[in-house]
Amino acid sequence: PKLFHDSAPEATRPPYAVVVGVAEIAEWQSGESDRIDLGMFQVSVFAGTKPHARTLGKLVISAIRDADLSPVSGGTLLELRHSRVSWQPQESTAPDSPVVHQRVIEFTYRIQR
Repeated sequence: PKLFHDSAPEATRPPYAVVVGVAEIAEWQSGESDRIDLGMFQVSVFAGTKPHARTLGKLVISAIRDADLSPVSGGTLLELRHSRVSWQPQESTAPDSPVVHQRVIEFTYRIQR
């Protein structure tokens, strides 16, 4: 499937995925130099059927879990895990448009800076 950041072009046909950064919060440990960034991002998988979206979602989780994520810019990755999986309803945009099923996978992370 195709992969996009923040949004997919309007005419994109499934399957595809979109990665969106949701939030990041700095948690100071001691003084002003040590902090842990707590964050969340979402990967939304779009497919023509629910089983296809579910399978692609599992592949996304597996790929991120197995990736070498040690080189984090400016810090050390302490934790990265998927925290929630849900379905997001998609409305049909036109009478002849195909049904699109969206599987949303949320990931949380902690980076020591």
